Amino acid sequence: MKSKLINFEYFPAIESDTYNRITHDIALAASSGYTSVIGLLLADGFLYKHNDIWNTLHNKIVSYSNSIGIDITIVSGMSHDNAVNCKTIPFDFYLHTVWNSYKDTSLEPYNPNTGKFLFLGGVPDRPNRIGLLYTLYNEGLLTNAEWSFFPPWTLGQKENCLQYFPSTKHYYDFVKFAERKVDELYDSSKTYGTGETPIGTDWTNDSAWINPAIYASTSLSIISEGHPGDDNNNSKFLTEKIFRVFVQGHPFLLAANPTIFNYIKELGFKTFEDYFPIKDYATDAPEQVRLEKLVENLKYFIKNGIDCVQDVEHNKQHFYKLANANEKILDTLAATKEEIDFYFNRKGFGHLL
Repeated sequence: MKSKLINFEYFPAIESDTYNRITHDIALAASSGYTSVIGLLLADGFLYKHNDIWNTLHNKIVSYSNSIGIDITIVSGMSHDNAVNCKTIPFDFYLHTVWNSYKDTSLEPYNPNTGKFLFLGGVPDRPNRIGLLYTLYNEGLLTNAEWSFFPPWTLGQKENCLQYFPSTKHYYDFVKFAERKVDELYDSSKTYGTGETPIGTDWTNDSAWINPAIYASTSLSIISEGHPGDDNNNSKFLTEKIFRVFVQGHPFLLAANPTIFNYIKELGFKTFEDYFPIKDYATDAPEQVRLEKLVENLKYFIKNGIDCVQDVEHNKQHFYKLANANEKILDTLAATKEEIDFYFNRKGFGHLL
């Protein structure tokens, strides 16, 4: 008999509600004759390396399942270095969603001669988001940029953003200037997660998509990923922001945790630091020093350009190689095609919310 696929994601992360919902679904599977369940943690699952609350919760679920004769396997869509008492199968969910979004799209070849860079924002109140964008503004570098910026939409975000400005007037003037969208779909992502429970939107159903024309009109991406000072995260995972530059064919400067930068190398992608004068910009510490070095490398790009066509093409081909290998993991899951298609073969994660 096929295994039953069950969504183990939890939004919000209330332990009792999560336990009750998942064990209820497992009990239904058992009553239908299933003896094995594949638990899916695709969007946010296995994010934290040392999270005793998470591990305890899921080990309770595994223990309950075993007590009623159900064998559990967990498919993790991000990092998977956790202490859970069952078999786990790593599956790169964000790699797969980016591949699904672009695999049938004709993309323009890389143009190294635009003299412009792309900086896609997100949750604004981070040093590598509003702090970095404000620095680029003060340095006069945004005249060479396409960018998106979402103003804070919660009081907490606003308070965090204010710390990067000498006065509230500077803050309001900058926000008025900087608010900008690159396309309608990405713009709709700006309020994701602001409610008590995230909800599915057009963006969550195609979270990897950015209009390819935006990449064709620029020659470099600044990628602001996560919060570069967060040491609690297991950073050996990549999200759509990084995978997207591979398939779109962009070199990049990375504003992120150094572990993420090193993991990109570990996966076999080119990271472009050798084209810039400050080669340790992504791995030096502390965070502010990394961002200052990134800005200096960006100035070099604007003044001189970089010739990295071969490495751009390597990353694109390597992305598709990894995407094809990643897709083959789905063939190993003993589940129905209908369930595989529903949970995995999507362009986003809205169906998991």
